[in-house]
Amino acid sequence: MTDSLYYVAVAAVNDQGQESVFLNEYRARPFSGVAATMFSDDFETGLGKWTRGHTGGTVDWDTTGASYHSPGHSVTDSRAGDYGDGVNSYLQVLSGIDLTVCNHATLSWWERYATESGYDYCNPEYQINGGAWTALVARYSERSRTGPSARPT
Repeated sequence: MTDSLYYVAVAAVNDQGQESVFLNEYRARPFSGVAATMFSDDFETGLGKWTRGHTGGTVDWDTTGASYHSPGHSVTDSRAGDYGDGVNSYLQVLSGIDLTVCNHATLSWWERYATESGYDYCNPEYQINGGAWTALVARYSERSRTGPSARPT
């Protein structure tokens, strides 16, 4: 029920029906109202909504049709091949996203990456009103992945 406080606990259950101790417990209030999309981009019209950048070396940020989840394009930092050593590249929403009218927000994206173990990392970050950049999730590496990602904010 809206405005009621609930406690949600997550546990694992094996194939014999044995349940683990609670892994995490969360407090939550049900969402009421209509969900609105505050920002979306499928990269079909290019990178006009984004600022591209890097420190060290060069990065070839562009759209590609080689691999994608949306109708026909995705974004890549390696269109012309691997980037060099010591490069820190980023793609940032050009005009920011105003969430002041929201009481809840969720960020989700599809990703495909292949990183070099111990050297390359993916690190989604956010910034509030020009403040410090903060990691949305811990940086990750050492694997290849294709699929959806969702991180509540």
